[in-house]
Amino acid sequence: MTISRAPMRISFAGGGTDTSIFASKYGGSVVSAAISRYVTVKMGQERNQFVSYPVDETEPEYLAKTAKRLGLDVSLESRVDAPPRSGLGASGAVGVAAVGCLNTLLKRKLSRNEIAEMAHSIETGEMGIAGGRQDQYAACWGGINLMTFEGEEATVKPLKLKPEVLLTLESSLILVFIHSRQGSSSRIMEDETRRVQQAEQGVMRALCRQKELAKETATALLDADLEGFGRILDEAWQVKKEQTPLVTNDVIDAIYGIGKKAGALGGKLSGAGGGGYMFLFAPGKEGSVAEALRTIGLRPENVTFDWKGLTVWQ
Repeated sequence: MTISRAPMRISFAGGGTDTSIFASKYGGSVVSAAISRYVTVKMGQERNQFVSYPVDETEPEYLAKTAKRLGLDVSLESRVDAPPRSGLGASGAVGVAAVGCLNTLLKRKLSRNEIAEMAHSIETGEMGIAGGRQDQYAACWGGINLMTFEGEEATVKPLKLKPEVLLTLESSLILVFIHSRQGSSSRIMEDETRRVQQAEQGVMRALCRQKELAKETATALLDADLEGFGRILDEAWQVKKEQTPLVTNDVIDAIYGIGKKAGALGGKLSGAGGGGYMFLFAPGKEGSVAEALRTIGLRPENVTFDWKGLTVWQ
């Protein structure tokens, strides 16, 4: 049996600039962190059996199309360490883990970037799910990275942070699941894409600012400026809400406000928006923020980073 594992991610800044429609004209930049939440794919000998746990209607089809793309009659089973539509980039990680499994079996020796591109191509081209490329690259590479997208070219620059910065980040980030997003992220991304196609000034201004915020995030982390990092997170969230009105709602805004009032410097929804996981950065105030979230019925969770990215074994 061939088994693969790929991490999911939280995205600090730059989301939306990694889509082809924006990056092809203006270039994109994203900073994200792979976390210790995984998609695990097992490949067996049965023919054309595709299962995903927990149940998500799109992932068995994703597995089937991946096997078809590589010309194999096999069974693929995926397990996802998050609820469906969580905003942690699970669908991208499913594709990476499945392609990684089949790549090892076929001994094709695809690079990490080639695996990421193939997984993205299957998701957007064959599945028709709109989205950028950061999820697949984060799942392949692991770690905390500044990713740049120039047309069809992608560059992943690992951020080599001081040990005390990494420890502070892990201990100060609070992850909380709000509710499953209604529908797939494709609906939100399609709305944003339409606005980009129409060159709406507010959306274009927001995306250009997101691109700069990604670079500022990398600089703040490398300089150990964690207060600055927190302020950038807050601005990235405010800017994200300008990209499409589908990103947030009154419940999400209220939860974010409670976290800020309790001491968080910043945070944001991890994915396209509309629900899923929110993370908050609260150095020195982790306890009070976590308690404030518990009082409204939420369950704060810790964040730990993944440093290996895609891993395959037999």
